Amino acid sequence: MDDISIYIHLPFCKKKCYYCDFYSLPAGSLPETFIENYLLAVLLELLNYTDLLKSYRIKTIYIGGGTPNIIETSRLETFLELFFDILKKINPDFYDNIEEITIETNPEYISRNLIKMLKDEGINRISCGVQTISKRSAEILGRYISKNKIISSIEIITENFTNLSLDFMLGVPGHYIKDELKFIENLNYRFNSLKHISAYILMIPFGTPIYYKISEKQTENKSIKEYNYFNKFISQLGFKQYEISNYCKPGFESKHNLVYWNRQNYIGLGATASSYLYNVRYTNSCIAEYYQMFSDCINDRNLTLSNFKSLTEDLKNHTFNNRYLRNDSVANNFYKNLLVYIKKNNINHELLNKTQMMNEEIFLSLRKNEGLNLNSFFNEFEQDFLMDKKIEISRLQKMNDLIIERDNIKIPSEKFLIYNNIVGELLY
Repeated sequence: MDDISIYIHLPFCKKKCYYCDFYSLPAGSLPETFIENYLLAVLLELLNYTDLLKSYRIKTIYIGGGTPNIIETSRLETFLELFFDILKKINPDFYDNIEEITIETNPEYISRNLIKMLKDEGINRISCGVQTISKRSAEILGRYISKNKIISSIEIITENFTNLSLDFMLGVPGHYIKDELKFIENLNYRFNSLKHISAYILMIPFGTPIYYKISEKQTENKSIKEYNYFNKFISQLGFKQYEISNYCKPGFESKHNLVYWNRQNYIGLGATASSYLYNVRYTNSCIAEYYQMFSDCINDRNLTLSNFKSLTEDLKNHTFNNRYLRNDSVANNFYKNLLVYIKKNNINHELLNKTQMMNEEIFLSLRKNEGLNLNSFFNEFEQDFLMDKKIEISRLQKMNDLIIERDNIKIPSEKFLIYNNIVGELLY
């Protein structure tokens, strides 16, 4: 049985950070029914994939946003119960087989009640967005959480979880990288559960509030220095770099993110969530169009999270598809009807050709420290990458921008900062 992964997008935040260009909505200004109806739509979308999921082993689930833990704990608990209940009905061995269930959190909204609930519902990995401990830098980013609150939130998480990932940001004006790393060093000493760290270079997306405050040129030199210093320091704490921005203790890579970088199958649930199946990449619409796909079912049956379980009982007889969902459900003959489904719902999609798939394999594989496996590339595409790109590879090797080790070609970690330039020369 092949593996598949699931991403769930919960696009709600207290407010949008100044650097963020992801799709999100301010939870405080939305009616409670709006959030509830959105969660119902995600559950209904999951039902669309029932027959597909019966044929796969669910490998990982990632619940991202947004800030998923800004949702009221009791409502989030009910949603997770219903979501996992559907998966258990599809596959009774669901919990026995799954390798990783991650939820993103903001330390500002961590509580013991929340963390205990997440543990009880089967979450086994927490990702917590720290970003920076500098007040000045945090204000530039449009967020501020005190250092003490961050520490207390981590304490609460590690009382229940043994697999914690923290996010930090590099190149932000106003902070000192040595202070950030000293903080990480202290956390690493105190909390054995700290297994993974992501460190992202600050980007300045066009149109975001930070775009009008600072430019990438202002942060470029700072980013380079901090990235190189971070790499050297973090390795001394026992964290291995395995991707451009990701570091882990041995065996604690983000299994879900590896699904993306290894071009494996995944489905994305929720507004603007992307999926990759059968070499088709497709992305859901924004919130209004996404909700419209499921509004008839929600309104006709007066669905709420409280009464939704009555609908999922029909899973036992597999009768729910035609009775409760629209006729364009993809549950039957999924492979054949995938394009019909996404076209009828005006879902943005792309059927990748061989060249596009080869290029994706190249630029995704070269993000990883292990690089691109030449044998695997040939077996999948019947193309000899070394021969096809021998001139470019030779030139890049002379500049120490590429290394060939056994059957792998890879970018040295100290050259990851010019990753785009290197990869640009290797695409078909």
